[in-house]
Amino acid sequence: MWEFSARILMAGALIAVAGWTNVPPFDVAWRIGLLTASYGFVAYLIEQKRLVNPGFAGLTAGLDALAIAAVLAYAGQLQNMGLLVAAPIVYAVAKRGSNPLATGPIGAAALIGAGMLVSQGTIPSMYTLAHAAGVLVIAMLVNQPRIVVRPRTIQEMITELAESSGAETESGTQALIELREQYRRLSVSYKQLERKSRVDRISAQLLLSRKEPGADFGPIVDKLRNLLEVDGLILYSSRQATESMVVSASSGRVPDDSNGLAFKVDPGDAVFRMKDKAEQAIRAISREKDEEFVRTNVVLKHRGLVVGMLTIIVSDETKLETVRKSAEELSDSLAQIMMDERMRRKQIRRQKEAELLYEIACRLDGATTETDIAKRTAKALTEVIECDHVAIWAFDESKPILLAKGGRDVSLFSSFDEWYASGAKPIHAYSTAEHKWIDHVEATRKRVGSYLAIPIVDGDLAIGMITIACAPHGSLTPDDAKTVHDVAAEVAHAWTLISSRKENIDINAPRGLLTIAEFQRAVVGVTSKDACLVYFEPIQFAELEEEVGKPAIEIAIRQLGLLLRRHAPTSAQICRKAEGSFVVLLPEATFASAQSWANEIAALAAMRSVDAPNGRTSIPLAVKARAADLNERLETRNEMEDSSTVTS
Repeated sequence: MWEFSARILMAGALIAVAGWTNVPPFDVAWRIGLLTASYGFVAYLIEQKRLVNPGFAGLTAGLDALAIAAVLAYAGQLQNMGLLVAAPIVYAVAKRGSNPLATGPIGAAALIGAGMLVSQGTIPSMYTLAHAAGVLVIAMLVNQPRIVVRPRTIQEMITELAESSGAETESGTQALIELREQYRRLSVSYKQLERKSRVDRISAQLLLSRKEPGADFGPIVDKLRNLLEVDGLILYSSRQATESMVVSASSGRVPDDSNGLAFKVDPGDAVFRMKDKAEQAIRAISREKDEEFVRTNVVLKHRGLVVGMLTIIVSDETKLETVRKSAEELSDSLAQIMMDERMRRKQIRRQKEAELLYEIACRLDGATTETDIAKRTAKALTEVIECDHVAIWAFDESKPILLAKGGRDVSLFSSFDEWYASGAKPIHAYSTAEHKWIDHVEATRKRVGSYLAIPIVDGDLAIGMITIACAPHGSLTPDDAKTVHDVAAEVAHAWTLISSRKENIDINAPRGLLTIAEFQRAVVGVTSKDACLVYFEPIQFAELEEEVGKPAIEIAIRQLGLLLRRHAPTSAQICRKAEGSFVVLLPEATFASAQSWANEIAALAAMRSVDAPNGRTSIPLAVKARAADLNERLETRNEMEDSSTVTS
């Protein structure tokens, strides 16, 4: 900018002086001033676009030199003051880095050319030629180094030694190359060690922030927000069974409804698509006060599997990229911590489930009313399943009666009578927006995203149900449904026992797993007009026995037997065959109800698995189920009287 100003001022001064004194002639002066202002304006425009380089600077310096030489020549002072032509040349070489071998000759040529222009082509005088030689010498000398600066870093020192080693021996050059490579490796190792140390330090602080096993991720997220120095954090956990991301915890300045936030994800989605879905979900609940913050999302992976996502919220946009890089460095450690917390919570949950089922079973003898069992069960379920609503209902002529509840009131049936008349099948609405029996308008109004309604069944009759509800979509999983199914079966046994006592029915009939002889006598002694046999055959036990070992298969067989006993009608008799299959006698069941019960057990068993001792394999409890009407196969009785094994 100042160069343009200087050219304009000098052009104006030239015209003013020429007009006042006619030295140089005004007719020549205004042309020189106009040309100087013109190329000065062009140089200013190019400089504003940041396109100026040393070559262009040398060219404009040559034009300045020509203008000065022309003014001196027409004023008759070229022989006396010709060295002034060197001023723009020196500036271009010293400040703009122009090449003196090119700029110097340009200045000398400009001086000689101006002299020949005034003298109408005659050879310049010796004084003019001497001035031209002086300009050339000055341009050559002005670019010589004057100060030697000592290198301030090891890298600069090695570079200087390598550049000055041209005259050294070949062995010395090789030593410098090796030294340089070792320094590069040392720098890389140091950076990796520094990063690992930083990640380990933060990870250790996150682990220390954990509370007792089974607690939520709140303390971890609070600590991470303080360490990253951000305004807000939202931590999502992936639910593989429901293919969704659900908020596990949040901290700081986050949208008001973020704790109930959830969105669908596809395991095959690219990372950027998952981030976009998270951003869209947050934007949908954001208000005007949240728009002053900027957000970024970091996907958390554990061994290649997406286990969660972290949303970072900051008010300073310039800080966002630095925080994102820090969070990506911590992503692997945070994913590992999340998996560890999941395992701890899973163990605590299994313990609570076992305690719950044991408590219900222990109350079989001392229970006096269905309401008493319902209240205890609802309280225990609230501790086992993290949810907003738990309720236990009894059916009185297809009308639901609330016996016990925990949390807020929720009732989402669009048509309870129709659901009950259709057979009262279990409702697994992991997302309330996608289930036919859910009143979607009511679910939205009451902020219920996940809902379970598991019937309490006595034989083929639904005598009650257990309902569970949570605000986020996808927060309830098949594991929760499995737990509620088990609890419903135990409650059904407890209620049936109380009813049997009230009606003076024999409650000392054989229960549990019968021996082959006991089962044969039970089949032969059936007197009911409706009786059926159901045969359950494990699908994968034989294939997995070699891999996991017979003891692990034996544990799986026992778990399958426990599942059958828990969900079988009170009057059912169960026998285990030697190869691990089971036969169930339903002495008071029609063929249709036996088929329905067999299908329900097969579907429930497909949800279960047993972890093998090697920790890498799960043994599925999936079975094939077949039902047979005992009274339509009279030959079965005759065969079983003469046989020592059970057949279906």
